[in-house]
Amino acid sequence: EAAARQVEASNHGAVADNLRALRDTSRDALREMRLLIHELRPPDLERVGLAVALRTRLQAVEARGGMKAQLVQDGEEKLPIAAQQELYRIAREALNNALKHARASTIEVHLSYGEKAAVLTVRDDGAGFDVRTGTEAGGMGLQTMRDRAENLGAQLEIRSSPGAGTTVTASLRWN
Repeated sequence: EAAARQVEASNHGAVADNLRALRDTSRDALREMRLLIHELRPPDLERVGLAVALRTRLQAVEARGGMKAQLVQDGEEKLPIAAQQELYRIAREALNNALKHARASTIEVHLSYGEKAAVLTVRDDGAGFDVRTGTEAGGMGLQTMRDRAENLGAQLEIRSSPGAGTTVTASLRWN
C-alpha cells in the first residue's frame, strides 16, 4: 500500500525503498515458515542417524533460506540414540539462533567421532553476540543448550563476539 501511494505521488525512490523492505520481510517470513515446517516433521534418528538428520535439516531450512550450509563428518557414528537426540536438539537450537538472530550467510556443522567420544560443532558467520550477556537478552536458547549438554554429560562451549559469528561446541565422552 505504501508503494502504491508513492507511485501515485511519482516518488520512485520511496517506491524502491518500500519494495526492498517488502522483499526483506518476505524472505524472513519464508525462512521462518521453512523452519516451522521442518520442526513439524522431526527426524527418525534411529533410522537415519544424526549426520543424515542434520544434513536434511541444513538442506531443508538453511540452504533454502539462502545460506551456504554444509556438514562435515569425521569418523564413524556410533552414538547411543539418546545421545544422538540430545546432540540433534543442541544443533537445532544453534541453527535456529543463526537463522533467526545472527543473520548468518554461512553455517558449518562438523561431527567428529572417535572411540567412545563425539564432538559436535556448529559455526556461523553471523552477527555474533556477547556470550556473558546473551542469556540476559530474553531468549532461552543458550540456557536450553547448556541444560541439554549437562543432562547428556557433555561439555558445551559457546564462543562469540559482536560481529564475529558464533561457534557452539558440544563434546561428549562415554564408556
